[in-house]
Amino acid sequence: MWGKGYITILPVCVILVLTASCRNRQEQSLSPLPPAADSARIIGVETERLSPEPFSLEIVSNGKIQSARKAVIPFRVEGIITGVFAENGRRVTAGQLLATLETEKYRLALEKARNELERTALEMENLLLGFGYTLSDSVRVPPAQWNTVLVQSGYNQALTAFREAEYNLSHTRITAPFEGVVADLWAEPYNHTSAYDFFCTLIDVQTMEVVFPVLESEAGGIDPGMPVRIVPYAGERAIRGRVTTVNPRVDEHGLVTVTASLENTGNILMEGMNVQVTVEEVLPACLSVPRNAVVLRQGRQVVFTFHNGLALWNYVETGPENSHRIVITAGLEEGMEVIVSGNLNLAHETPVVRRNLPDK
Repeated sequence: MWGKGYITILPVCVILVLTASCRNRQEQSLSPLPPAADSARIIGVETERLSPEPFSLEIVSNGKIQSARKAVIPFRVEGIITGVFAENGRRVTAGQLLATLETEKYRLALEKARNELERTALEMENLLLGFGYTLSDSVRVPPAQWNTVLVQSGYNQALTAFREAEYNLSHTRITAPFEGVVADLWAEPYNHTSAYDFFCTLIDVQTMEVVFPVLESEAGGIDPGMPVRIVPYAGERAIRGRVTTVNPRVDEHGLVTVTASLENTGNILMEGMNVQVTVEEVLPACLSVPRNAVVLRQGRQVVFTFHNGLALWNYVETGPENSHRIVITAGLEEGMEVIVSGNLNLAHETPVVRRNLPDK
């Protein structure tokens, strides 16, 4: 009897224990979440205080670097190259000797021209004596008779030939017309000048220019003197400059060519380099926000503001923009605290916590 009663009571106890356990779990599931679980739902955001500031309006284009002063150095006379004293990439000073050509032919030509000039001078003096004058009386000779003497003696022609011979001999020495860097130098000694189209190119790398196109609709907002910022595709360092000219013609593609001057500090820029160009126009005090502060909701632009721990939904209208910020023309007021990060999944009156102190 006792054994059977024990067996009967044991299942009943197990059932009571299981029932109590289930009830405790149900009560726990219905109880409020602890504070830690509630705080996990609050989204952390960063904010900034909205205030009027100058706004940099940007027009972005691609351009090509060119030297503001560049010269192709030609062979002005023909002959065998006897020496080359420059090389590509070398900096030279104004007047520095770059190359020499054989001179014998040109020295002989100069000597011949000098002799002919002296002969015609004697002939001219004899003709003057026939008119009753000497060479020292040339200022008193009537103009008509003086011209007759010059023509009949051949002096003018001889003088021209002499000057030409001097010119040719002087150009057997090729010198730099200004300070710069040598480029496109392929000529070699002992070769004839006719083997080359020119001697070299000389580039002034101190002052460079960038030439770039802008849309016809953008050209009206660009004036000489406006600041530009260029960044070479081969590097990250930005270089400043100013617009110098705007070509007053629209090409067949609807583009206008703009030129800006640059200071080539550190010789970073090279002829023909491709760069990104940004023309900057500073607008007076504007209300602007970071570009990522503006999100789309229901097909409209929205900016969230922070107020008493809540994210508030504000429809806005926008104006000019640059690579970092966008101008707000309607929907926000000065002094509002704009949410600038953590806003992608926000809705109106979403609880948020500020992770920073607004810095403006």
